[in-house]
Amino acid sequence: MQKTIYLLIFYLSISLYSANKVYAQAFSDENIYISTTIGLNSYYRSIPISFSYEWPVSSKESLSFLLDTNFGKYPSSFLPGDNWDYKAFNMSIRYSYHLSELLHQKNENIDHYVGGGLGFQHFKWNNELQGYRYNFRNGISLDYYLGTRYFFSERVGFCLEVGSIGISNIRIGTTFRL
Repeated sequence: MQKTIYLLIFYLSISLYSANKVYAQAFSDENIYISTTIGLNSYYRSIPISFSYEWPVSSKESLSFLLDTNFGKYPSSFLPGDNWDYKAFNMSIRYSYHLSELLHQKNENIDHYVGGGLGFQHFKWNNELQGYRYNFRNGISLDYYLGTRYFFSERVGFCLEVGSIGISNIRIGTTFRL
């Protein structure tokens, strides 16, 4: 929990540090968007971290590439020093439809979007003491999400996504507009 609080403070301080005037609308077909997020409601024990690269294909649609990772340990209750390590990895191609025009959005700092994606998910368990190693839940993953971004400045904004997003179902982070 303490890690989550520190990461939230870090993301908010970066966003607030660069809070200047906003010069452009939130989503534009002339910009590339890079987002770094953390998962707040992970399916696993630690905090997932993700990176996405988004490029517009029209004034309302975009494609993005998402990398999502999470790793941690579960202590065993049977043997001291007997830990289960896990590594989770998700890689997806996503399609987003930006709703600002459809919703008659007047605030040009806000971008609402909805989308879906298709990817590959890999999950691996490892127990060194007992010698167990196996892969679990490998295969195709389907993403669906509803998201919003608020730009504090011309280049930096806050983002939030809710849905089935890789290894988490709630994401919060920072978006950079290039």
